[in-house]
Amino acid sequence: MNISSRAEVTMSVAEYAQERFGNDKPFIRGLDTIPASGGIINPSDILALTNVVLSGWYTEHKECAKFNRELCTFLHKKFGTLSNSGSSASLLAVTGCSEFYTSGDYIITCATGFSYYCGSHLSN
Repeated sequence: MNISSRAEVTMSVAEYAQERFGNDKPFIRGLDTIPASGGIINPSDILALTNVVLSGWYTEHKECAKFNRELCTFLHKKFGTLSNSGSSASLLAVTGCSEFYTSGDYIITCATGFSYYCGSHLSN
């Protein structure tokens, strides 16, 4: 794929994304609602995803590294780790804290959590 065809793909996606997902209506606090589920995406999200796909990197690369740096800066933290899901994040957190608890210690979690969430605690 040469640069002009990539530019053409990006331009076509930008046009489609604006038609399909463009919404210039501002969010009005107290009046508008935020859905509990479903996709919420805007044209810039679509273009960011398109650029990642066209780059050929589907694992952590420069976009993830950039996001991680910006998140750490925002949170005033020196280090951060990204994960692909909440259950993976839970496993990372529990594993990272495992030096602070011993066999027989209790770990209290949300009662409405998913069953596989408990597996990360049991595996440590």
